[in-house]
Amino acid sequence: MPTSRDAAHRLLRQTAPDAVQRERLAGVKAPAHLDVLAVTCDFADSLLFGRHGEVPGDFPPAAQTEILYGAHDAFYFTHLLDDVRNYFDAVSGGAFDLRVTVHPETVNLPETMAFYGNHPEEGEQKMILARDVVAAVDADVDFSLYDTLILIHAGAGEETDILGNSPEQIYSSYLGPDDFLDARDEEILPEPWLPTADLDLGGQPVVVNQVLILPETEYQDPAGGAGGYFGSLGVYCFEVGLRLGMLSLSDFTPSGFPDSQGIGQFGLMGYGLFTAGGLVPAEPCAFNRMLMGWVTPYEVDPDVDGTYSLFPIEAPAADSTLARVEIGPSEYWLLEYRRQDPDGNGIFSWADDVNGNGIPDFYRLDDPTYSPWVWTGSGWVIDSVFDPSVHADESYAGAEWDFYMSDNSARAAGVKGAGSGIYIWHIDEGVVRGGLLSPSNIFNADPQRKSVDVEEADGIQDLDVRRGTPWLLGGDDDSFRAEGNARFGPDTDPSTDTAAGVPTGILIDEISPVVVDSAFAVSPIPEDPTVILYRERMTFRCRRVADGPDGATKTADLDLPGVDLAGSHLL
Repeated sequence: MPTSRDAAHRLLRQTAPDAVQRERLAGVKAPAHLDVLAVTCDFADSLLFGRHGEVPGDFPPAAQTEILYGAHDAFYFTHLLDDVRNYFDAVSGGAFDLRVTVHPETVNLPETMAFYGNHPEEGEQKMILARDVVAAVDADVDFSLYDTLILIHAGAGEETDILGNSPEQIYSSYLGPDDFLDARDEEILPEPWLPTADLDLGGQPVVVNQVLILPETEYQDPAGGAGGYFGSLGVYCFEVGLRLGMLSLSDFTPSGFPDSQGIGQFGLMGYGLFTAGGLVPAEPCAFNRMLMGWVTPYEVDPDVDGTYSLFPIEAPAADSTLARVEIGPSEYWLLEYRRQDPDGNGIFSWADDVNGNGIPDFYRLDDPTYSPWVWTGSGWVIDSVFDPSVHADESYAGAEWDFYMSDNSARAAGVKGAGSGIYIWHIDEGVVRGGLLSPSNIFNADPQRKSVDVEEADGIQDLDVRRGTPWLLGGDDDSFRAEGNARFGPDTDPSTDTAAGVPTGILIDEISPVVVDSAFAVSPIPEDPTVILYRERMTFRCRRVADGPDGATKTADLDLPGVDLAGSHLL
């Protein structure tokens, strides 16, 4: 059966590394904020949900559905993009703010969806779509106020066309400066940008060359998603991640049938964008968080026997949320502590659940306890859709973003948060450097030599094979903890050898329990037997127990044209 892996692979088909990624790898931190304009558009043959009757013409019935909203209008997208903002505020520890203005009017384009998504001669025409929308709103928008355009189009993204019966759809994408240069060179655009009528403070023309193409919904084919369908929050967050310069860390080779899963669902920029069917994306992996400059690891010297602490990543302001252990000149490990269910209550929780019903929905302005859900005796229905004059939206502020990270069909019923523990990431900068020079995304193309790899604690390399198992994208036993595997060393599987198989002699052990009580699966707080109390910090010991090589052999020294790596916090 098609799964979220199929959808994610279709989406994650990034080509060459772009200019923003090269900046990050050269040590330039992510910006403190982006100022974003979001513009909605629909087509000559398909409208945004709720627009039927507003646009003159004979349109087919809406294919989209929506439970809590009567229309995909400015209120709907403001709320959705607020959740994207909440996600990045959380995973960056408050270091990054996505400031979004949703344009109040929708552009109805004179062309069909297929004109842009599957033109009979030109194929996909996302640049032309962006050009047409910018031209349509230019007179009403001051583009000098924004550094990024989000273009939200009618219909679902083609990445969730699991059944393959909607070739007219448009793939979600990030179009950056390199893409605009290519469009100019291929004579799609006359210049490597989209012109506007605006001037900046220095009197120079304002141009657009940072565009995210996103769908109004991912809710289409009843296969592989949560409840048979996909949410769109994960896709939105993923594309913003690309805009910030995060590396896409799935495997794309062989084309159409990859033989591994990259980092699996342990990070947003892998298959983590579709955890919980895309409704609750996983946090970025340790490497991408470091790449953004949101967290700086402390150094662990394996030649000095010591015990170290890790605070959970949901508290990135702490000074000990990431540890770095050097392996050799171009390799190291990153260690992070991830808690899937920080409050231990066994359900997905977020701070803004005002009405307390455990469902992200809305409440009445005059009654915070109001829930729109009503039990009919045979099922739950809603008694009203969102009305901004009466209701207030519940945001995802304070959400447990990793709650579904290692969830899969092999989990026993009722088990939640069982993947909590220390995750060890192997970073190979030789592969990173090679990937920077490649015309395609090969960062994690080789299962035996990835740039960013999860050391799967259970010793079963589910992420590095093609076979279909419930653990294909990762599982609970891939984290290190005293309740499972608490040892990572020369004689373990995986071992602490270098990527080339050279023994390092490094041993990481005495990893603490992740739960305060010794029983991992059942350790209730006495006052509340339904709650598991997770540790506020985990500890581990690191030392060298056998003579290792005097540094691993460098794979290569590569000079990157136009990229100054001097002083880089990464490379």
